[in-house]
Amino acid sequence: METKHGEGTTPWWLSQRRWLPAALAVLSALYGVISIWSAVSPHDRYRFKMLAEFVPGPVTLTAGLLVVASGMVLILLAHGLRRRKRRAWRLAVGICAVLIVTHVGKGLDLEEAFLALVLLALLVYGRAEFTAKGDRSTRLIAVAAVVVIYAVGFIAGMLAIGVYHRKLTGHPTLLAAAWTTVRGFIGQTGPVQYRNVRYESLATTFLVSVTVLAIIIGAYLLLRPLEPKAYLTNDDSKRLHELLDRFGSRDSLGYFALRTDKSVVWSPTGKAAVPYRVVAGVALGQR
Repeated sequence: METKHGEGTTPWWLSQRRWLPAALAVLSALYGVISIWSAVSPHDRYRFKMLAEFVPGPVTLTAGLLVVASGMVLILLAHGLRRRKRRAWRLAVGICAVLIVTHVGKGLDLEEAFLALVLLALLVYGRAEFTAKGDRSTRLIAVAAVVVIYAVGFIAGMLAIGVYHRKLTGHPTLLAAAWTTVRGFIGQTGPVQYRNVRYESLATTFLVSVTVLAIIIGAYLLLRPLEPKAYLTNDDSKRLHELLDRFGSRDSLGYFALRTDKSVVWSPTGKAAVPYRVVAGVALGQR
């Protein structure tokens, strides 16, 4: 099947791009799984040795953890991409750009980086298909959750430095401990030095894990559909009572429509109504 385009013809699979959101959703979820598998699989020793000459160990560790977090976020984004969410598309584009860098930074995994580039190109190609707007209020919820996670992680990092002060070299100031904790969130060391490399690795892993958790939780809350609070107005309640008085004998469960934890949508004539609640982004109506 071909469609006319100017003087020539255009294949149907180029002119009709309705399949793109669903296809990109599947590809994003699949690539997310590939990224996670790549991060937890053993590295190529030759490539890792080459990388170690230019990239410090903490950076490689951070890149690997970010690959895991980004892979999980891509899997979460698949649902939003299938529903043509513009916000999900923007996040997927950003995650793909991050994965291009982190796959190289964790072990010179050029194949996975190339796949991220291909997925990024496909997302950009299909950008016109993602037009659904998200709920702005979910942004505030996601930002608040990320702030709380980092605040708890910062307090825990500071407490760890205080508890394990005997494992440190010298007597670091409070400002030095705070700066070390903040840098630890991105896998970097700070002015506070540990006598044992093992404790330093544990501290870095914990703080980077906080970043990974913040990314995953923030992405989930950002994409989660907001459930509006259901309520029944006095006018809706009065009109429902009138309907039930007239036709309630036909349905013994009709009076459940008067529950105050439901909303109601009316027909244009006002002779019929459907009570409903929104659960997980789906409107559940009462027959």
